[in-house]
Amino acid sequence: MAATHPNVAVMHCNNQEPVEVYNLALNIINDGMYVNTGTFTAIPIPIGTTTTGFLGAVTKLGTLIASAKGNSNNVNARDAQTVLVHDTYLIPLLTYANTVANHNLGIINLSGFDHNNQPTKHGIPPTPVISNISDKKRADGEAKINLVKKKKAAAGTPKATPKVHLKYSARITNAPASATSVWITELSAVGSTDLILTDLIKNNEIAVQVRAEDGKLKSPWSAAVNYTSRTSASPRSTTTPTTTTGTTPPATG
Repeated sequence: MAATHPNVAVMHCNNQEPVEVYNLALNIINDGMYVNTGTFTAIPIPIGTTTTGFLGAVTKLGTLIASAKGNSNNVNARDAQTVLVHDTYLIPLLTYANTVANHNLGIINLSGFDHNNQPTKHGIPPTPVISNISDKKRADGEAKINLVKKKKAAAGTPKATPKVHLKYSARITNAPASATSVWITELSAVGSTDLILTDLIKNNEIAVQVRAEDGKLKSPWSAAVNYTSRTSASPRSTTTPTTTTGTTPPATG
């Protein structure tokens, strides 16, 4: 959506771009105006729940994006849901954000929307760092990859560029990793909170690496971290890691 005045909240996506609409909506919910309610005191659209309202519509869009590949019915449903989220929810929220911000860059950034007429070209994302791999509160044969979190800027601090909506991919191999290791892509283009390994085998040690992705721009792979599962998802006849598919929408580009 174009803007002609400096420091105006904008959407760098349209209602034909499912992943971009989904990522923007999540950013507004998780890091934008629904978090910064001290600034945005009269949001015109209630957030709802995972099955109702704005959050419900976004949750449904994410599910449809993840299940659309190879399913024409889900593709059509995904596209219709993208239009709904964009037109019914994001456009009114964009109008509200601009009303509150009144061209104030700091407030625009707090809304979750970008502020430039054209997206600023991003550089290659920095290499992520794995904090730990944990099976706490996970099902048998599962473990979550936790990344070292970046420190958040102080509220109201102007940012030089629009926010980057990074995705992450993870790959595994039998430990110890070496220059000749054969890596298997375990997760592809998922959110940082969805880096969940599945189908792990008890007492089988694996090495894990993660990289950050901004469309076609991909960081180097992180340093490998070894992990040994304490449980198995099911009995197996081999200890070779199994490729699985991430449950969140794939990034485009």
